[in-house]
Amino acid sequence: MNPAARLPVYGGRHRPDGAPPDGAMPVLRPEQVAVAAAFLRGSALGELVRQQNSVLARTAAHLGYPTPWSETWAALVVHDLRELRDFFAGAAAADDAVVVREAE
Repeated sequence: MNPAARLPVYGGRHRPDGAPPDGAMPVLRPEQVAVAAAFLRGSALGELVRQQNSVLARTAAHLGYPTPWSETWAALVVHDLRELRDFFAGAAAADDAVVVREAE
């Protein structure tokens, strides 16, 4: 897997010592944001979701969602990925860092 694929969701380093311990979240440096933006821009997001269809279906079932994975869900995920792509494109254009919230 391309390491850049993990950056938009799982990347970043925790802020340096002195950051509040309860609220310390990973931060992507501007150069990492640019790499993530380039990855997302170069990805066929709909195809990516289609390729992961069985994984997404198993994950939805494992998490106990009452409705099974469907084309409707897939379309929503593609929509969310497009919004994520646009967010990272804007952050990269502004040379911004991005705080990444860790999954709970």
